[in-house]
Amino acid sequence: MISKYQTIIFDLGGVIINLEEKRTIESFQKLSQLSQEEFYITYKPTSYSFSLLEHYEVGKVSNQEFRDALRSILFLDADDDAIDHAWNQILGDIPQERIHLLKKIAKTHQIILLSNTNEIHRIAFDEILLRQEGMTFSDLFHKVYYSYELNDRKPNLSIYQRVIEENKLNPKETLFIDDNLKNIVSAKKLGIHSVHLVPSVGITHFL
Repeated sequence: MISKYQTIIFDLGGVIINLEEKRTIESFQKLSQLSQEEFYITYKPTSYSFSLLEHYEVGKVSNQEFRDALRSILFLDADDDAIDHAWNQILGDIPQERIHLLKKIAKTHQIILLSNTNEIHRIAFDEILLRQEGMTFSDLFHKVYYSYELNDRKPNLSIYQRVIEENKLNPKETLFIDDNLKNIVSAKKLGIHSVHLVPSVGITHFL
C-alpha cells in the first residue's frame, strides 16, 4: 500500500494519540462555578467560541490569554496549573503498536507530523511520549509542523503548500492521513493522496 509513496504525513490527535474529550469537559465542569446543567450548555464549542480555539491554535492568543478567556467564559475558579491539567485531559494514550509502526515506516519513508495544536497540548503530549518511549515527537518524526508555531492551520491550503515546498515533496508520491474530512478535502486539492481515517480503523490496520 505505502510502497508507492516517498513521504507520509500524519495528523496527531485521533490518528496517533487517542482523544478523550469527555474527560476534559468533566474536568472543567468540576472547576466551574456553574451548575452542571449550566456548564454543559456553556461548554458547547460554538458557545465558548470556536474562534478563540482557532486563534490559539495559530498563535494569535498566548497561553495566558487562552487560560484567562476560559476562566471567564466557563466561570472557572482555578489557577493556571489546574486549567492546564483540565485542558490536557483530552489527550489519551498512545498505543504502543502505533509507535512501533511509525518507527518501522521511518526506516523506509520520510514521515512528517502536521497537527492543529497549541503549546499547552504540545508540552503535554511530548511528555506522554517521553515517559513512554524516552523521546519526543520531534525525535520520532523526520519533521514536525505545529499550527501554533506556523501561524497557520488545516484545512488552509497554505499550510499544506508550506510542507510541500519546504520538503520538496511530489504530491503524487505523498500520502496524508487525517481523521478530519475537511483536512482531507484540502489536501486532495493539491494533489496529495489522502485517507480519511475513521474511528473504527486505526493506522495499524491501514498501513
